Amino acid sequence: MYESFWNLSGKPFTHRCEPSSAYPGRSFQAAMLRLRFAIDNQSGPVAVAGPSGVGKSLLVRRLTMDSQGRNPLVHMLFPCLTPTEMLRMIVAELRGRDRHASVAGLSTDSLLYLAEVAIAEQNQQQRIPVICLDDAHLLSSEVLQQVVQPLLNLADRGTDLSFSIVLCGQPVVLTQLSRQSTLNERIAMIAVLDGFSRNETEDFLVTALQNVGGAPAIFTPDAIERLFQLSGGNPRRIVRLADMALLVGFAEQLDVITSDEIDSLSVELLSRNAA
Repeated sequence: MYESFWNLSGKPFTHRCEPSSAYPGRSFQAAMLRLRFAIDNQSGPVAVAGPSGVGKSLLVRRLTMDSQGRNPLVHMLFPCLTPTEMLRMIVAELRGRDRHASVAGLSTDSLLYLAEVAIAEQNQQQRIPVICLDDAHLLSSEVLQQVVQPLLNLADRGTDLSFSIVLCGQPVVLTQLSRQSTLNERIAMIAVLDGFSRNETEDFLVTALQNVGGAPAIFTPDAIERLFQLSGGNPRRIVRLADMALLVGFAEQLDVITSDEIDSLSVELLSRNAA
């Protein structure tokens, strides 16, 4: 809607970020290095922790994209499933072309066997699957004990299975894992994602605008400072505020976005959330 007004070839700020266009902030790169090391060395499960909106899922998707097919992603997005339902979905994703073959009614033991077979088949094709359990802070202790732990046990049976498990969740996930002593002892790496710094926030905004042909100075320095303060450097909040600011600027026919527009938007969004 506002693209032509700001002379943009597309929307610079969107929540549907492709892994290839992920902004390489310091925290993101450090977490990527830890994740890649653990997966390449088959060190064991990895916990990725950070507040909502900092890019945890994007991090895993970027890693598997960079692997060029060597690390196919099994991305579990439904943390409130029962252990059996979770295993069924994992098996279906691991089996790829055979994912639609019925696994209904199978016991947990049978599902674990099918998971083992599917992982072995992936390994034969020189692939090391990455099983990512998103929103892991919402996983029940039953799923941790009856799905995650048994999957890890498969690798201890001397069958040379190669795969990785990544638990992505909000910071409380680390506390929850600490209560699962057996599983917690096996966590090989912890990657913590933070928001952007002040300089990264500015660079992110400028880069996003330039990527769609926009002028880098649409947001004044005081607007950028206010965006950083109000968002805490959280990428999702920055995107939301910046997108709305461009819309307001278009509606009011502004030349630039200042801190006044950002402040007005923050009041509107906060009051809407409180309603």
